[in-house]
Amino acid sequence: MSKRAVLIKRMSLAVFLTFLILSATNGYCATYYVSTTGDDNDDGLSQETAFRTIQKAADTVSAGDTVEVEAGTYTEAVSITTSGTYSNRIYFHAEEGAVIDAEDTRSYCIKLNNADYITIEGFECKNATGSGILLDIYANGNIITSNISHDNTDTGIKLNDSSYNQIISNTLYNNAGGSNAWGNRTCGIYVFAYSQYCTIQDNIVYDNQTGIWLECGSSYNSIEDNRSYSNTYNGFLFSESSYNYIENNISYENGSLGVGFGYSANYNSFKNNTVYGNYTTGVQLNVNSQNNIIKNNNIIANGTTSSSNRGILIESGSSADIDYNNVWNNGLNGGYNYGGVASAGAHDISANPLFKSTDPEEEDDYLKLSSKNNGDDNNSPCIDAGDPEDTPSAGSEPVIDMGAYDLYTMDGATVTYYVSPDGDDNDDGLSEETAFETITAAVNAVSPGDTVIVLPGTYEEAVFISNSGNQNTPTVFKAQGEAIIDAEDTRAYCIKLDNA
Repeated sequence: MSKRAVLIKRMSLAVFLTFLILSATNGYCATYYVSTTGDDNDDGLSQETAFRTIQKAADTVSAGDTVEVEAGTYTEAVSITTSGTYSNRIYFHAEEGAVIDAEDTRSYCIKLNNADYITIEGFECKNATGSGILLDIYANGNIITSNISHDNTDTGIKLNDSSYNQIISNTLYNNAGGSNAWGNRTCGIYVFAYSQYCTIQDNIVYDNQTGIWLECGSSYNSIEDNRSYSNTYNGFLFSESSYNYIENNISYENGSLGVGFGYSANYNSFKNNTVYGNYTTGVQLNVNSQNNIIKNNNIIANGTTSSSNRGILIESGSSADIDYNNVWNNGLNGGYNYGGVASAGAHDISANPLFKSTDPEEEDDYLKLSSKNNGDDNNSPCIDAGDPEDTPSAGSEPVIDMGAYDLYTMDGATVTYYVSPDGDDNDDGLSEETAFETITAAVNAVSPGDTVIVLPGTYEEAVFISNSGNQNTPTVFKAQGEAIIDAEDTRAYCIKLDNA
């Protein structure tokens, strides 16, 4: 079963809508073009009259407008101060090969300064003296997706007092600086200062000082499906940040902790993650971090060079509900799975998880559970070994697994449907070639755990969704590129979730 529990505004939402650009088009939205051969004195309204700088486009746009940035290197720091609206986002889209280079002289590549409802997609950002992409002071409701941010002195992506944002499918690496495991703030993704109700999902984060860090009141966020590895210090840190939902992430081969909770990081839910091969402790709670949940995780082979390292270490004054985890082979010679005030939960196990592969180069199999149903020689002891209450329908079969990559989805129990303006609702929707024509047709076909891929184009309909997913198997609606639902000023909504 898929274990995505997605937070947009509430963590219990069981239908996931992402990347979908909702537009009640008023007919006045413009598309501007930027090219390295352009001219800021032109109007930017065609490729032939493109602007020279992205900043000129940012200074020109209004709600609902789109900026198309052609391939090439742009030596500038782009400050975006104009907001879109909930129904008319401003969309900055980069062609493959579009690079913003701060040349180690500018503090950011892209900055959203008190700007809302902006989508930033497809940029490579590098060499900033601060952050590659910065959401600064009440930059809310933005989508930062499919960008690469690297070799910045501070962070790849930073959120500062900015909420309801989606940071999805970005790659962050070589963002470096700082000096120690808890003290440096140089990260792949840094969520800071009461940045709340954000979704941090499907990001790849490596070779930074710390991978992903939430701090200083950054609470009620959803951190899921991220891979954080080979960072100098920690995979994930949560300090003074509470009520976060942390699920289906992988933290491996980091130079210090796999995951750390500290300085009153309370009431966080840490479920169905895999923490493997980190240099010191797998999961650590310290400095009065209380009432956290640690369930359904694989915490394997961390800190095997020292008896002071543990799989789970909880220092005095901190607390967690620990249960249904596989905690195995941690600490010196694999003999130190729990430490401090931590002890095994009633349903914890300690067994070789029988991963299909522990070689990161074998990405399709890495840290995934062996299953005879998938043609493997053995069944992992983690299959169907999680908390039955976390199964989509409590008491049903199969029970949720321990760790990331639940096998229910891998065994093919869920379906992906496709929607295209060139499709046909009489087809089966199971491929791009046999896609549905309307999103409504896909809504009528889905079951919990299914995914709907909406291909680029304009869909003139009102999408009514009343069939629910589940907390652990939500229905996912995901748009590729610029998918627009146009209500044409004749419909009351673009998407309506009715008790779904």
